[in-house]
Order: sequence, then C-alpha cells, then structure tokens
Amino acid sequence: MAKKPKKSRNQSVKGRRPTLPGSQTKPTAAEPRTGSSDIFLSLVLPERGTAEFARAKKIALATVAMSEIQLGPDHLETIRLAFAVAQGLDRQNDHQSARVLYARVLAAFERDLGPDHQTTILVADLMAMCLLDLKQFEEARELCARVHAAHEKSLGPDSPKTIDSLYNLAAAYEGLKDFNASRDLFQRAMSSYERVLGFEHPSTLNACAALTWSLAQLEDHVKARELNAKVLIARERALGFDHPDTQVVAHNLAWNLSESGDLERSAEIGQRVLASRERTIGLAHEETIMTAMNLAAVLTKLHNFKGAQDIYARLLDAHERAFGPDDENTRYIATLLAETEENLHSLELASDKYAQDLLSLERTLGPDHPDSILSLAYLIYFKETLHDYGEARDLYARLLASYERTDGPESPKTLGLANYLANFISNRGDYAEARDRHRRILATKERVLGPDHPDTLLTVEDLACDHIRLNELEEARELYERSYSTRQRLLGPDHLETILAAEKLSYLQAFLDEAKATRDLDPAKLASGKRALGPRASDTLKSA
Repeated sequence: MAKKPKKSRNQSVKGRRPTLPGSQTKPTAAEPRTGSSDIFLSLVLPERGTAEFARAKKIALATVAMSEIQLGPDHLETIRLAFAVAQGLDRQNDHQSARVLYARVLAAFERDLGPDHQTTILVADLMAMCLLDLKQFEEARELCARVHAAHEKSLGPDSPKTIDSLYNLAAAYEGLKDFNASRDLFQRAMSSYERVLGFEHPSTLNACAALTWSLAQLEDHVKARELNAKVLIARERALGFDHPDTQVVAHNLAWNLSESGDLERSAEIGQRVLASRERTIGLAHEETIMTAMNLAAVLTKLHNFKGAQDIYARLLDAHERAFGPDDENTRYIATLLAETEENLHSLELASDKYAQDLLSLERTLGPDHPDSILSLAYLIYFKETLHDYGEARDLYARLLASYERTDGPESPKTLGLANYLANFISNRGDYAEARDRHRRILATKERVLGPDHPDTLLTVEDLACDHIRLNELEEARELYERSYSTRQRLLGPDHLETILAAEKLSYLQAFLDEAKATRDLDPAKLASGKRALGPRASDTLKSA
C-alpha cells in the first residue's frame, strides 16, 4: 500500500561508495572451481528478485561454503571469495546478505592485515554503506568515523576519499536525526569538495543538496532555499530539468519556498516539477504524487482553488486506475478534492452575491459611494481568487477611475492603485503595457512625492522588472543603480532595504558581465529562467 504523500526530500539517506578495486592476491593452487570474478559477474548480471538472481546467489554462497570446507574459513581464498560475493550482492541491493559477508571479511582482514590497512579500511567503508542502506545508523556512524579518521591520517583532508568518508559520516548523523551534526559535517564536505573539485562538480552538488535537507529539518528554510537555488541552476545546466537529480532539487526548493512563506515562487517551481515528472515518470508515480500534493497545498494557501481542483481531479483519476478506489491514498485524495470543490463553490457563490450587491449599490448610491467602492473591491478579490483575470482587470480599471474622480488622479491612494494595476498587468504577461504604465506612474510620483520617496523607489524597481522581462537589461541596471544609491544615501548600507536593493543590482550586473564575456545573451534563456523561479528580478536572473 502506498504511503500518504507528504513533504519529503524525495530521497533516502545514502553515502558515497568507494571505488571497488580488483583483487590484489593471487589464487592458490587449491582454489575452488569457480573463480571469484565469475561469481561476481553472476550476481551483477541477473536482476534482483528474478529466478536467475536467486539461482546465482545460491551458487555463489554454496561456492563460499565449499571453500570453507576445502580450505578453511580463514584461508585467503575463502575470504577473497566471500568479499567478491559480498560485492555482487551489494551491487544488487541485497544489503543484508552483503553485510553478513562483509562482517566476516572485515574481521579476517583486521586479524591478518591490521585495523589500519588500506584493504581493511576499504571493507569497513563498504560495510558502512550497507549499514546506511539498511538504516542501521548507529553502527554505520561508528564505522564511518573510523574510515574518515583513517583516510584523513593517511591521505590528508583534501583527498576525495577523505571527503567522501566525511560525507558518509554526515549521512549517518542525518539518519540518527542529529541534524546539527549532519549540517556541520555536510557543510565541511561541501566546502572541501568545492575547494578541490569546484562548485559544479557532482560531488559538490550532492553535498550541497544533502546540506539543504539538514537545514530544512532545522527549519532554516531561507538558507536551504538559497543553496537549492544554486544547485538547481548548476544541475539544470549540466543535466537538464527532466533529469531525476534536477527534479529532486527543484522539488525541495519549492518546499523550502513554501515553508519560508514565498508561496508564489513555490507554486511556479512546483508547476514546473510536476509537468516534468508527469512527462518522464507518469502521474501515478510516488514522486509525482508527492510533488502534486505539495503543489496543490500551496495553491490552496494562495486561494487558487481552481488550480488545486484540477490537480486533485487528475491525481484522483490516475490513482484510481493504478491502485483502485478503495486504496487509502485514493480516498485521501478524494477527500481533498471534495474540500477544494466546496471552497471553490463557496467562492463562486460569494462572487455572484457581491456582483449583485454592486449593481444594487451603484444604482441606488452611485459608483463612487464608499459602499459601492468597498463592494467593488471585494468583487475584485473574488475574481482574482477564481483566476478570472480578464474580469478582474476590467474591475480594477473601474476602481481606478472611481479613485481618480473621488481622490484625484495624483493622490497617493490613486497612484498606489495605479501601480498595483500595472503590476497585475505585468504578472499576466503584458510586459510592454505594464512598462508604459509604470513609466507614467513614476513621472507623476517624482513630481508629486519626490524622487527619493519610498513609494517612488518601489515604482523604480517595478519598472526595472518590466525591462528585465522585455530583455531591456541596461535600462533595468540603471534603475536598480538608482534604487540602491538612493537607499544607501537615505537609509545607510546596513538597512535591509539597502541590502535587498544591492542584491538585485549585483545579480543583474553579474548576469550582464557573464553575457558580455560569453556573448550568449539569449532572450529565450532569460525567459526560461523567469518561468523557473518567478517574476522577481533577482531570482529571475539567478536562473538565467
């Protein structure tokens, strides 16, 4: 029975396995008939769970037992055979059987070669990986600590094997739910990988992704989302968005964003992950279901009940076909769909009621009466919530006209609504009209409020976003420079608004510098980044 979908990093605790070397000992004259390499291949080739694998495993274990009888359990060839069979079983994910054999081999090597011998440490490392896979984290932690200490002593702290063993030790602590320790160790491993291999090396990105999970468990979602955003850019560039590793990072980034309150960006990335997973592994797959459930929950928080309804309906249909109508998850999804449809029905009834009330109020009191304006504002809210954007835009225009008649076209209240309508138009994709509206609003605010007024600077940054969406990046840079220099002068370099303005400018400048260096300023690439991480300027440029 499938487990109830829930927020998850979408991967189990896994360490980094050492490279498996060839045997460094020569066979004795009394070796068994079947060589260890033949046994290894016989376990690698069949798929676990098949009759061929069961037959190969039975033959391999019988060969080890025959060697024990003929040569003795402590004979070098017996140990070598047991090691080869353990590797084959390990490769086929029969970790419990492999662990038993690794334990015998490890004890023999500790006795014959010593606890610090390279081969002994290799077997200890392999056995630690089995323990991690078996979720026996306390035993794994002890072995991982031993392997790391040995590698650090013999190879130095910057050896890839040493860093791998540090990563494995962090994974063991993570399995023990000691997230403070796993965070610190993953941070060390990531820094070491980055120093030795570079940030975009797969090992560095794996450590970074693992670190974000520990950070998320410690509820440091802000730091986790920053790291996941960087990993997503690198993974998508190297592997493409449809690669499973990229999907995992994007899924986790969407979760980090939702947990830290950035629901709109979470929904945008979640939509992209859902489309990718549905395309590559199907809607009924456990990972796709997890992404769909998280996305539907975010859309519900955003009051986008239509979007959530569509996801739950498609999910229910796929789940019923795959698992049947009586499956626990099927019933759970059906309940969520019913709740969403009830919320949507309530919104539609409320929208109809306010539309009728508005007509009555405008007829009796006039369109500019405070009660009429309030009813119009509520109707706009319901239209937006129902994603009836065409109707909402017309209603915004009516409300703006009412403000202009009652408060004047240059009042702060009117200018604020005009700016909100321009942002609404921009978010619906009409960037050129939004840019022209923001330009007119900015000119009025500069004249009425002054060039340094906080509301004026907000419009400066909104206009910069329009320019970015239209790929007019030099114009955007000039506006961000203005915003940053003004805030620094008025608020000081350490004020939060100054820091945020500096961040936006730095991301844009870095993108421009990179584009100039590579001569690869591709508008399609920028548009792709905007779709991936949302309309905010700094985040759009991060993904470009």
